[in-house]
Amino acid sequence: MSEYKGNLMERFMRFGALMRRYQFQRFAQRGPFGNPHRGQGRILSILKMKPEIGQKELGYLLDISKQALGELLYKLEQRGYITREQAEGDRRATIVKLTPEGAAAELSDADDSGIFAGLDTQEREKLAEYLDRINAELESLVGSRGPEAREHDGFGAHGPYPPFRGAFNRWRGE
Repeated sequence: MSEYKGNLMERFMRFGALMRRYQFQRFAQRGPFGNPHRGQGRILSILKMKPEIGQKELGYLLDISKQALGELLYKLEQRGYITREQAEGDRRATIVKLTPEGAAAELSDADDSGIFAGLDTQEREKLAEYLDRINAELESLVGSRGPEAREHDGFGAHGPYPPFRGAFNRWRGE
């Protein structure tokens, strides 16, 4: 029985490694817009939902520094995907607008059915059911990543990381 469990765990580990490699390749092929969860792709994702937004509001939504946002916007502006204009009535505020070229830029989609081509509809439904059950069991063992939980806290039996003094703790909000 333990050999079966080991085989199953090895298969999941290999699956995880292959999925990461697959995602990195897809992101690399699509350039800076390949990942809608990071960098320029993240900004374009928001602008596709709301084509005109204040730069301050955009920075707030992305939770990044003014400098980092400025750099990303500069790169998008150089490619012709966005424009920045002063807001009417408040010359200090900047409005970021999506251009037609930016609207046409292809972002990576979250659901790539290509990797599931070998499964029929029933098998995909069963796989989704199995993954939901496995995820629920994992969450019961290690906790969920809800808004009250920290993403990287508590590996192993010792719970959260031991106290660490310095800038890292300030970054973590301690």
